[in-house]
Amino acid sequence: MNRNTILGLLLIFGIFIGWSYWMSPSEEELEQQQQEQMVEKRKRQVSDSIAEVARIQQQLLMEQQAAERIEVEVNVEDTASDYNRLRNTYGGFALSGEGKDEFITIENDLMKMLVSIRGGRIFSVELKNYQTYDSLPLILFNSDSAKFGYNFYSQGVHLNTSDLYFQSLLPETHIIGDKSVRVSGDDSTQVVFRLFADASADALNPEKYFEYVYTIYGDQYMLDYTLRLKGLGTDITSRIPSILELDWVTFLRRQEKTQDRMSGTTIYFRANDNEVDYLSESDEDEMSFNDKLQWVSLKQRFFTSSLIIDKEHFDNPQLAHSTAENPYSARYLKTMIVKVDVPVSGFNDSRTDFRFYFGPNDYNIMRSYKLDLERQIPLGWSFFLLQWINRFAIIPVFTGWEATDGTMVS
Repeated sequence: MNRNTILGLLLIFGIFIGWSYWMSPSEEELEQQQQEQMVEKRKRQVSDSIAEVARIQQQLLMEQQAAERIEVEVNVEDTASDYNRLRNTYGGFALSGEGKDEFITIENDLMKMLVSIRGGRIFSVELKNYQTYDSLPLILFNSDSAKFGYNFYSQGVHLNTSDLYFQSLLPETHIIGDKSVRVSGDDSTQVVFRLFADASADALNPEKYFEYVYTIYGDQYMLDYTLRLKGLGTDITSRIPSILELDWVTFLRRQEKTQDRMSGTTIYFRANDNEVDYLSESDEDEMSFNDKLQWVSLKQRFFTSSLIIDKEHFDNPQLAHSTAENPYSARYLKTMIVKVDVPVSGFNDSRTDFRFYFGPNDYNIMRSYKLDLERQIPLGWSFFLLQWINRFAIIPVFTGWEATDGTMVS
C-alpha cells in the first residue's frame, strides 16, 4: 500500500467521522425525540386500550343479546307449553280454564245473590225477609260443590261451562261497591257474564262467547236469565245438534226444624200438557222420561228454587234427589239433580230465555206468575172441594191475619 492510498483512506475515514458528528442529534434533540416516542407509544397504548374496551363491550353485548334470545325462547317455550297443557284440558277455551274465584253480589229488596265468576252461575241466594228456625239468615243454597252448566265439546274435549271462568260486565248504574249491584222498587238492572273462546295463546276472541244475562227487578222474587251463543259455530259441538245438555245440581240447606212428610223436599215439574207432577217426598227417588217440561222446581217445605224456560221446552229430563251419607255441612238437607236438554238455534247466533224463581211457597205470589207454580203447595189439588176450600177460604183468612199481625211463617 503506497502513501497516496493511505492518505485517501484516512481522508475518507475523517470525512465519515465528521459527517457522523455533524449529523448526530444534540442532547435537546435526543430528549425531544424520546418525548415524541413516548407520546406516540402512549397514543398507541390508548388506541389499543380503546380497541380492547370496544372489543370487550361488543363481546358483552353479543353475550347479553344471546342470553336475552335464550330467555325469550325459554319464555316462549314455557308459554307455549302452558297453553298446550291447558288446550289438552280445555280445548278452545284454554285461557278460560284457570282463573281466580270471585263473586258478584246482586241484590234487590227481597233477596241477595252471589254469582260466581267460575261458571257464571248463581252461587247462593239469601231471602232477606225470612230467617231459619234458629234465627239465622235464610240461604236457600250455598256451595262451591253445586253445579249449573252446559255440556259441550271443544276440539274433542268434553267441557262444562260451570268449570270455566267468565268475564263480568256490570251496569253503569246501580253499582253500590266493588263488584256489587243493587236495585230497588220498580227499577231493574242487568248483569252480564261472558265466556270467551281463545283467539290465540295469549288473547281471547271478543266475537266468540257464551253469554249469561241476569235481569233483576227491585221488588220481585222472579228474575230473567238469558243464554246467548255468539260466533261459536266452528268452535263447539254437542251430543245432539242444536241442543245443550244442562246439569243443575244443588245441595239444599235445612231451613225448618222439622220436615213434614206430606210437604217434604222434592222436585216438582210441569210438563207440556200443563200437568204438574213431582218425585217422592218421603223417599229418595229418580225419574227419566220423554215428556217436555216447561219448568222444574227444587221444592222445600216453605221455599222453592224454580227454573222456567220461555217459548221452548226442556227435553229428555232426568230428575233425582237423594241424601248424602256424609253431608258436607250440618245444614245440608238433600242433593237435587236435574239434567235436561236445552234447545238452541245453532251456536253462531242463538238466544234462549229463562226465568228463575227464588222465594217462598206463597200462594198469591206464585199464582201471580200464571205458571201453576202454586200447585207445589199441598192444597189437595186432586180433590176439587178440598182445594177450593183451601184456595178461597183458608188462604184468604191466613193472608189477612199475616197482614194485620205481621208474623211470617218460617
